[in-house]
Amino acid sequence: MSLDEVQTWAKNNGGYQVVMTSALTGEGVIEAFKQVADMGSKASMQGGTNVAMPTSLSGAAGAIKLDAGSDAKATQEKKKKKGCC
Repeated sequence: MSLDEVQTWAKNNGGYQVVMTSALTGEGVIEAFKQVADMGSKASMQGGTNVAMPTSLSGAAGAIKLDAGSDAKATQEKKKKKGCC
């Protein structure tokens, strides 16, 4: 998925900002947390009691639902593909 596609999805599904992060290097993680904190702070200052954050992407068009069941199924299918011949 391209950055443009991610940004378009974020804009169309709540106007969220996109921060590219890396679990490997940690790049962008602090910035992402700062943005979430800023959103909460601004909402609080405007009288909001909580910040509405998406709990799932499964309702979005083209989304892939990941859960323990789908992960287990994908792992089994991957093991089958490693079989001989």
